[in-house]
Amino acid sequence: MKRHYYLFSIIILCLILVGCKDTKDENINDGAIHEKPDTKKEEVVDGMDIFDFYFINRAPKASKKHPLDELIKIYFSSKGVAIDVENQEIIEAPRFATNGVATFEEPLPFNDKEGLLEILEKHNVQDWKDDYTTEDPDSYQDGYGWMMLLQFEDGTIERYKGNGTDKVTVFPENFDEFAEEMEVFKMDKIEEGKE
Repeated sequence: MKRHYYLFSIIILCLILVGCKDTKDENINDGAIHEKPDTKKEEVVDGMDIFDFYFINRAPKASKKHPLDELIKIYFSSKGVAIDVENQEIIEAPRFATNGVATFEEPLPFNDKEGLLEILEKHNVQDWKDDYTTEDPDSYQDGYGWMMLLQFEDGTIERYKGNGTDKVTVFPENFDEFAEEMEVFKMDKIEEGKE
């Protein structure tokens, strides 16, 4: 009788595990909205679709500078800018997690790739150093930190960042002007998307 009980328990456990497994169209159920994989372009790295904004931080690093017209996604932490250029969407309140960008609201329409590229080109962001970090973020309590991810058509990303306590060395020379222009651009596009 005990044998049947254990066998029955194992079968029930297996059925529960199979039932909990994500289906093809579902994503991780953490309350955030994730993109569904695009059948024409989906690259899975360690089980993560790197073209999904939620996994952008896991995308491979670009081995060369890409032309900005190949840009498909941008995340800029300083002003909470998350734009999916390829799918013509802007996220109003993105949240950055270990894997990438999460959102708890539906994205808004975005259709100004030219305006975005103009800002990026004007401030020569691709000429910035990859890393302006001066100190280990775990070594201090109050300081500065920022990150920008640019994802391109091949799925690779260019990452720019900085962390430290000295504002002068943590940011590129034209950072404040760039950040201000990106914030105004974001707010304008969100307003347009809500109309």
